[in-house]
Amino acid sequence: MHNKRLRWATITKNDMAKMNEIQNKEVYQGLNKLYADVSEILANARKRACTAVNFAMVESYWLIGQQIVEHEQHGEARADYGKGLLKELSASLPTDFGKGFDERELRKMRQFYQTFPKRYTLRHELTWSHYRRLISVENEAAREWCKAQTEASEKPWEYWLLLDSDAKECETFDDIRDSIE
Repeated sequence: MHNKRLRWATITKNDMAKMNEIQNKEVYQGLNKLYADVSEILANARKRACTAVNFAMVESYWLIGQQIVEHEQHGEARADYGKGLLKELSASLPTDFGKGFDERELRKMRQFYQTFPKRYTLRHELTWSHYRRLISVENEAAREWCKAQTEASEKPWEYWLLLDSDAKECETFDDIRDSIE
C-alpha cells in the first residue's frame, strides 16, 4: 500500500499537465460532437421551417387564384370584366401586404389555379418559383414530367435551368426529355 502512495506521490507537474491536456482534449472532442449534433438539429429545423413557409405561400397563391377564378370568372375560363377587377385588387393588396401583388402576379396566381385545379396535387418540394415555371410549360405531359423530375431530384434546379432555355421552345414531352438527356 505504501508503494502505491509513493507512485502517486512521484507524479510530476509535467505528468499532471499531460493528464490535463488529455482530459481537455476529451472534453473538447465531446464539445465538438455536441456542437455538431446541435448544429444539425438547428439546420434541419430551419430547413423544415423554410419548406413550411414556402409551401404556405404556394398554398396561399393557389387559394388566391381559386378566389379570382370563382369570384371574377364564376368558374369560367375567362371573365369579361376580370381585367378591371385584377387592376383594382392589385392596387389595394400592396397597401396591406407589400410587393408581389401586381396584375401580372395575380394573373399568374389565377393561371396557377387553372393549371393545377386540385389542391392536393401541390407538392411541398416545389416553391412558387418552380410552379411559375411549370405553368409556363403548355404541354401537360411535359409539365407533369418536369414536376416529377423535380420531386425526385436532389438537384431540382438543373431541370429549371433547362426550362428557362430549352423547354419553353419544346413542342412535345419527347422534345423536353430529349433536351435533358
